[in-house]
Amino acid sequence: MIKLLRANMARLLKSATFWICMSLYALYPIIVTLIEKDTYEPITSDRLLALNYGVEWFPMQGVFIAILCSIIFSTDFHNGTLKNKIIMGHSRSNIYLANLLTTMIMSLALSVIYILIVFILGMPILGKFTSSASTIIWMLVNGALMLMTYSSIMTFIVMNSKNSTASIIISALILTAGALLAYIAYHYASMPPYVMSFMEDEFGNTIYDEHGRVIWIEIPNPELPSKTVRDFCQFLIDFFPSGQSSQISREGAYTHGWQMMLYSLGLIPAITSAGTAIFKKANIK
Repeated sequence: MIKLLRANMARLLKSATFWICMSLYALYPIIVTLIEKDTYEPITSDRLLALNYGVEWFPMQGVFIAILCSIIFSTDFHNGTLKNKIIMGHSRSNIYLANLLTTMIMSLALSVIYILIVFILGMPILGKFTSSASTIIWMLVNGALMLMTYSSIMTFIVMNSKNSTASIIISALILTAGALLAYIAYHYASMPPYVMSFMEDEFGNTIYDEHGRVIWIEIPNPELPSKTVRDFCQFLIDFFPSGQSSQISREGAYTHGWQMMLYSLGLIPAITSAGTAIFKKANIK
């Protein structure tokens, strides 16, 4: 598998698509920093670092990973490269794992270049981190594991769809569905137990104070779901990489850091095992 990994890395370094994606991703924090430095309340360096892992509900790196993985590896099914690897004695498991590791390296390379720019350019302009060292560490650890989970998903799709266009479309649909799921789950999980409402008399008329202002009171939220539903929604947010992305990008990784880490460590081998099993049975022409 070492030979396969070396060949993949050599191919990656020669890929124009890889360097274009790296350049675009490196340009993003630079643009954000230059725009924010002239605003009345610029974002903090912590916030800039958190944007590495998503923009609210949009898993930005997931899109880059999907594009790179699809373009670089799906061509193996059409130019005979994959068949030649098998003829030369490489097992399908090793081929799959080599592509997975290469995808993980690609995703982490994007993250590293972003983080370096935050330290080199972002911090001198936006100021030092305001969060504790443990918070930053949790963000980096959970962010790296989230990216590796996305890499596992995209490798699964590419290695079993055998078509770059189909894999990009499927990846886009999964990313969109994941973002929508995270948004809905967060909506229900974060509902406040109490809401403000104006006071009414027994006839349903609004009550005013002596100055003619509406009197507001705090009442139980009538739309608040049960604790079971809220706990389940929080589980979905912690479990799926789209939910993890939305939490980390809002600097909330430390809140459920252990849960997200354990779920990622469980998802990566599970997705890899399933993908490898299906790929072993695939008909490669």
